[in-house]
Amino acid sequence: VELYSVGGLADLTALSARILGIRCVRQGALELARRARGSPRIANRLLRRVREFAEVRGDGVITGEIAALALSRLLMAQA
Repeated sequence: VELYSVGGLADLTALSARILGIRCVRQGALELARRARGSPRIANRLLRRVREFAEVRGDGVITGEIAALALSRLLMAQA
């Protein structure tokens, strides 16, 4: 199984966000890509989870800061 680079995965995440109608800036896509362990499937799952967080806690835009905060809270909730 070949894993994606962070940059390539960020590009795919940004494309998925556009398809889903989600506003996601480059830093947000990069944060999701770094945490996706090279897997587009994981990146898309994280994108959907972070979208919900961005809509409730932010202005609906996935930024690097919103993505990092959402993912850290998701990890805390799982512990």
